[in-house]
Amino acid sequence: MVSVKGRKPTHIKAGGGVRGEVKGFSKNARRRLIRKVGSIDREALQCMPIFITLTYPGEWPSDPKQWKKHLDTWAKRLKRRYPNACAIWKLEPQKRGAPHYHLILLNVPHVSKYWLTESWYEVVGSGDERHLRAGTNIQLIRSWRGCMSYAAKYTAKVIEELPEGWE
Repeated sequence: MVSVKGRKPTHIKAGGGVRGEVKGFSKNARRRLIRKVGSIDREALQCMPIFITLTYPGEWPSDPKQWKKHLDTWAKRLKRRYPNACAIWKLEPQKRGAPHYHLILLNVPHVSKYWLTESWYEVVGSGDERHLRAGTNIQLIRSWRGCMSYAAKYTAKVIEELPEGWE
């Protein structure tokens, strides 16, 4: 189990109640994500984190709820294969407007590239061979400094205007 050092859920201030519909990645969201990564109890981890990218093919669903459903379905497959796995994720648009997930995967010593590509391809159901070849990416992390750099890089991205359908 991965824990957050020195904190109980009741001590985390989430901004005062039920959150509304997400309309972007605010400064507060960035701050929370960096804090979340920084608060991981490294000694409780079985191995270094792995960075994963999940991308949609040339055609993708227009409904953001469907994107989240795909992520949730894929996460269930991940948990069946790696029961101790947990992840921190961020969704952002690619330049072409396609949804694109970045994940920091914890408590997984190794992810098979074959399993990753096949599982995401099946969940999305694209049928596009190019997506099968290029819809995922895995990066191994060698240090916590590298992990924090990765998190900072992806949280620092400011998207001035969300593509159509992202509102």
